[in-house]
Amino acid sequence: MDRKTHMTGSYSAEFRERAVQMVEDHLESYRGRSAAVRDMAQKLGCSSDSLRVWYKQAQRNTGKEAGPTSVEKAWIKELAESVIGLFKTEVIKQLGPWKTMQDVEWETAHWVEWYNTQRLLSSIGCIPPAEAGQRHLEQLQAVDKIA
Repeated sequence: MDRKTHMTGSYSAEFRERAVQMVEDHLESYRGRSAAVRDMAQKLGCSSDSLRVWYKQAQRNTGKEAGPTSVEKAWIKELAESVIGLFKTEVIKQLGPWKTMQDVEWETAHWVEWYNTQRLLSSIGCIPPAEAGQRHLEQLQAVDKIA
């Protein structure tokens, strides 16, 4: 099994999938998941921490464990990068240059408050995100009362 794809230490998707499958296939032979992960990692030449993370993510991806799937994590990362880019465009580049870190922190807090409570987003009905969140919570509470 080809362990590393290049010298940076990352493993191929195929290697990770096969390693997770080996843990799943041999889990019954061990006292628990930790022991199986430790032993398989040693046999495969990767760290037990890496294999534990791969195994847990595989469990999430198949719905066997709570938490974001790989697709959801990628979406969250893209969303975060988009918001960071928006922040840089709207605040850092337009309102700078900054004299102190305190100035940046103040403008950041001001922008986040504005973004959540005043900015109108067409994708959610031309209302601020905080209002959309409040409406959603109210709908959930109404459903709970009915049930």
